[in-house]
Amino acid sequence: MRKDFSKAVIRWIYAVVRLRWPRSIATKTLRRKAKNPKTFGEHILNKMAFERYELRKVISDKLLVREYIESKIGRGYLPILYAKSSNPHDLFRIELPEEFVLKVNHGSGGSIIVWEQAPYKNSLPKPNKWLGWKRYQINSKKFNPLEAIPLLEYWLKKDYSYWAGRLPEWNYKDIERMCFAEELLINDHHSLPRDYRFYTFFGETKIIGVDTPQNNGTKSVKHFHPDWTPIDVTLQAGRRILDQTLEPVAKPKELQKMLDLAKKLGSDFDWIRVDMYLCGDRIIIGELTNFPTAGQGIYRPKDFDMYLGQFFGEKLEGPRSTVKEKNK
Repeated sequence: MRKDFSKAVIRWIYAVVRLRWPRSIATKTLRRKAKNPKTFGEHILNKMAFERYELRKVISDKLLVREYIESKIGRGYLPILYAKSSNPHDLFRIELPEEFVLKVNHGSGGSIIVWEQAPYKNSLPKPNKWLGWKRYQINSKKFNPLEAIPLLEYWLKKDYSYWAGRLPEWNYKDIERMCFAEELLINDHHSLPRDYRFYTFFGETKIIGVDTPQNNGTKSVKHFHPDWTPIDVTLQAGRRILDQTLEPVAKPKELQKMLDLAKKLGSDFDWIRVDMYLCGDRIIIGELTNFPTAGQGIYRPKDFDMYLGQFFGEKLEGPRSTVKEKNK
């Protein structure tokens, strides 16, 4: 009884602070930071507040971006797409492999990883208004489509473009909503592969972040210069401080090829993050990221945020002549 009462109190406090508290206070603060950007985070906020470059909407759609990637670097760099539909039931009308990933195309974070090495105790939650966008790992021997379908339907109904307490991500708005099943990416050890994140400015990679999945579902992040010199910096995303103290990350033999691909994929943008995976001898493009951590990631030491901000320069892409006026 006491435990249920505590949970009710926590939910009430969350509702007051996050949902009923005037949301304009947080967004006005963020818009002020966006007006005269100097740091990396402020430049991201500037783009969220004022930029409307249409190509960013294309690459935010997890299905449309596949066409864009192939137009820039050719075929052979994408996960296998097994099925797609606006109706989650349709994904299971074909025979899927034992391992795969279920996603929706209009948001970030909402996914179900069906994997034989996922902890058997894991289970899928029943949708509720507190659920949000999360990644779930389910053991392939335990997976039940009837448990996955309500979760996909829940995500299909949710609008990812607006979150209380942060600037709207306009690039996700009005995407035609679909769900899909695609290949589960696995490395040579049959584990989830590292995520190599290339921070490109005008097509040139300035730093590389490497996310290493951990057994408990978290990630360890290390940062490198393009020549693979390590950078002593940590990143805090929300309440999570992403650890850098785990095993060393060896320089991939495919690094130059990955840098070349990042340059091609980043050539149409003043800024974009190109996310890649190494699976055996395959280089796979995971996604192109517009606004990491919604511009609210915290780097330590703090001057690293300023260091990254300098690479945006003065060039404006697309029809954004109004940006300078709004920034004055």
